[in-house]
Amino acid sequence: MVKELYDNGVIARSTWNADHNLYDQMFRGNLDARAYKPWPGAADLHVQVPYWLVDAINVRLMIGIWNQNPLVSSIYEEDDDAETANRAAHELEWHLQPSRMNARAKWNRASKTRLVHGASLSMISYVHDKFRFRTSVPDESAPSIEVNGQILPGMREDTLEGTFYQGAVLHPLEWDDSVVPLGCTNCQPNRPGNPSGADWVIVRQFERLSLMLKKALFGFGGDSAYSFMFDGLDSKANLKAAREWWIGQRPPQNRSGSGISSQNTTRERIQDRSEGINRTMAARGPDTSRKNPEYEILTYFGAYPDPKTGLDEEMVFFVCLNPIKFLGGFYLSDYYWRGERPLLELHFQTINSRFYSMGVMEIVKHLSAEIDTIHNMRIDVGFATNLPWFFYRASSGFNPDEIELRPLKGIPVDNVNDFSFPQMQNVTSFYAQEEQLLFTLVERVMGVTDLFLGVSPTRGASARHATGFVGTQMEAEARMSETLNQDAEAFSFLCRTIYNLEIQYGPPERSFRLEGKSDKTARFRREDLWFRGEYDFRLGANQGFFSHAIKQQQGQALMSMAQASPLINGDMGRRWEVEAHYLRSIGFRNPETFLGPKDAVAQNTPHSQEEENGQMAQFQFGEGTPASVHPSDNDQEHLRTLNDFIVSDAYRSLGMPNQEAFLAHDTLHKRQMMMKQQQAQAQAGAAAQAQMHMAQTPGMTGTGANPMNRAAAQISLVPAAAGAQPGQQLLSQSGPGNGVPRPPNFGGMAGGGMLGGGIG
Repeated sequence: MVKELYDNGVIARSTWNADHNLYDQMFRGNLDARAYKPWPGAADLHVQVPYWLVDAINVRLMIGIWNQNPLVSSIYEEDDDAETANRAAHELEWHLQPSRMNARAKWNRASKTRLVHGASLSMISYVHDKFRFRTSVPDESAPSIEVNGQILPGMREDTLEGTFYQGAVLHPLEWDDSVVPLGCTNCQPNRPGNPSGADWVIVRQFERLSLMLKKALFGFGGDSAYSFMFDGLDSKANLKAAREWWIGQRPPQNRSGSGISSQNTTRERIQDRSEGINRTMAARGPDTSRKNPEYEILTYFGAYPDPKTGLDEEMVFFVCLNPIKFLGGFYLSDYYWRGERPLLELHFQTINSRFYSMGVMEIVKHLSAEIDTIHNMRIDVGFATNLPWFFYRASSGFNPDEIELRPLKGIPVDNVNDFSFPQMQNVTSFYAQEEQLLFTLVERVMGVTDLFLGVSPTRGASARHATGFVGTQMEAEARMSETLNQDAEAFSFLCRTIYNLEIQYGPPERSFRLEGKSDKTARFRREDLWFRGEYDFRLGANQGFFSHAIKQQQGQALMSMAQASPLINGDMGRRWEVEAHYLRSIGFRNPETFLGPKDAVAQNTPHSQEEENGQMAQFQFGEGTPASVHPSDNDQEHLRTLNDFIVSDAYRSLGMPNQEAFLAHDTLHKRQMMMKQQQAQAQAGAAAQAQMHMAQTPGMTGTGANPMNRAAAQISLVPAAAGAQPGQQLLSQSGPGNGVPRPPNFGGMAGGGMLGGGIG
């Protein structure tokens, strides 16, 4: 079934393949010779406008996505997932680094393929790559040795296994390595929620026998991807015999497409010819050489009847084409538990309800041909004008059929005086003007100005000055906004897939450095990355070239507002966020280097006592470590709930865990209550002194005094208590009627409003 779908899909797009082979040649500049030349050796050049467009657009798209700071941000719905989202975003940036997944370099390759051919696919998979090394280990049976008077245990040599890399891998595919059915717009399963999805997708890869054996023997997540690779052979344990069988069945190693394999090899032959590679010669070797042939492997994502229920289920199948053999299969949810196909799509200009989008080559195909024609004609006219042909008197007989017209070529005649030449107008400037006009037309069609060479206009709104340069950038970004938005969605899919694969196949615990944290390393368990609610991952900032300038403007505006904002300055955590945002906007990735950790200045998030009880019972903060208290907590209510839980049957049934933490949490609330009472008394005393001062001040007493001035003076003279937030001194105004100040209501607005009620 898989082979038939693949072969039929390749045959159905034969014309499409021919066009895209031409697009490869346009990008590399290796077009076939012109069908007609005015003379042998005439100009036959290809102007690299397609390459310039792909390079210029790709640079803008890469900067718009991968130069964001921070690169990944998390979106969550449950309040309890705030810290989990922060950890997950840090871990994703850690996975994307060049020393691990090298995602930017792989994305760059896929992006160029997308620009040349309109669309590109990349496989996302999870691997556990291991290596073996020799070392010395203690051995009790070995004789002891004496070194510098110390008796050391005996040692023996052993071979151990280490992890070379464990994580997600992004593998860009060539444009002809994937086949999709007609009528789909994306590669995700065709479902009620995705009616335009693909019923199936087939991905072709060439794999070496050594890699296939590793997948068959080790696999990932406890399952083998090629578990049927040894089916029908003597034994899976007899690896030597199985290897010899596969070597004996190896297909031609020049990817010629002979035998049972498909004929989808035209692109490789054209690319080999462009690079000057002879694959046939490279595949030759003596019989004593290492036997590690490659095989054409198809990965099928699609529906297939479940043998248990008879209903169609999303499956993943692995099939070798030559020899034709079923290698293994999974439910899609076993391969990737979220039920999505791990295929990253990049598109340039989408067309209606078609999967294959328009690329740069298809858009400028005719413009590029016209530029090549005009360019070559300009060279030919220049040669004909500056190096003309001429006539000369023949010294003997000549054959007119052998006369050829080309520059610097003489033409024999009987009498040169018999020829007269009319005056022709010089038309060499026409070709130069036409060529410049075509370049301008290309820039208009693609929305890209040649900023690299400085060919921007020198007059008008888009002149080569600061304002004109910014305007040119904004116009280019506007033309690419939809492509950038598609790339941002693809980046979100990439991050979401990496996170889900890490949850499914990752190690129980990882240790890596958190940027901006005071501690050097952080250890994250898999449970620490689990979201309680729905989640998503996005770019850390808005996509686009101009987002950097906008972020700087936002940072400057926030800093200006923070200078006079009592709300921002009333909370050191908010002030820390403002300054950290400004530092990030000007390019500093680690604002904690200058500001210190936020935990040192900001209050923790308030939680209910029931939630804190559960956290301490589960040792979330460590053994004997209590949950922290918050100034806005209603301490009396928290203490009542705490004591009720300690004496409850539910706590006894748990074995009364972490009692020290509960006692310490009780002490923290009582200490906070005392501090609040002291602050209230200090504010009340300061307000009383202010009242006495106003009573003794001339002009501030009597029936003629202005009550508004008296109230304003009262507020301005009340000092802020130690530890009180700016603006809280307003709560110490005297109540109506008796002039006795009331303490602030730290427990909230209940009980008597902003000015009423007692403590708590």
